[in-house]
This record gives sequence, structure tokens and C-alpha cells, in this order.
Amino acid sequence: MSEREVDSSKLIVDSPEAAASSYQPSTINHQLPSSPGQRAWRRFCRNRLAVLSGWFLLAVIAFAVIQPPVSRFRPDQLSDAQFQPPTAQHWLGTDIHGRD
Repeated sequence: MSEREVDSSKLIVDSPEAAASSYQPSTINHQLPSSPGQRAWRRFCRNRLAVLSGWFLLAVIAFAVIQPPVSRFRPDQLSDAQFQPPTAQHWLGTDIHGRD
């Protein structure tokens, strides 16, 4: 059998003192794996149009919840505005009951 030459600069030492003196930061990403929901949220936040649409949807919902109820429409009230053509008050005209 033949003997091989060993380069001493490439030897790995298993002692803790040698390992501590030659410490180099790892380039491996040490973050915990994220859940599918976290990945989807990050992807959503990077999409500007989706975020803008989300804010618009929240504003519409907030407006619908906050606005006071409209009490001028009474279903049992008779109307004189039956079969009216479209006007500024009734954009599409009225029906037999005077409704828009």
C-alpha cells in the first residue's frame, strides 16, 4: 500500500478550543420555517394593489357599518310617485308602488 501525503492546513480538529478559535458565521438561514398562512400574508403585503384594495374594502365596510340607518323609506306608506319617469330623485323611475 502506498502512503499519501496529508496537508495539515486542511485537517479538522474536534476539540472545543480549536473549534471556538476558528468560528466563522454560517450563511445558512436560521429562521424557523414559516407556516403557509405567514407566507401568504408576506406575499399579500408585498403586492401593493392587493393592499390598496384591502384598505378600500375595509373603508367601504366601515362606512356601511357606521352610517346611520335611513328611516325615510316606509314599506306601508302609499306614494303619489307611481310610474314616474327617471328624474334626479328617482334615477331609474318608479314602479307601481312608487319605489325606485
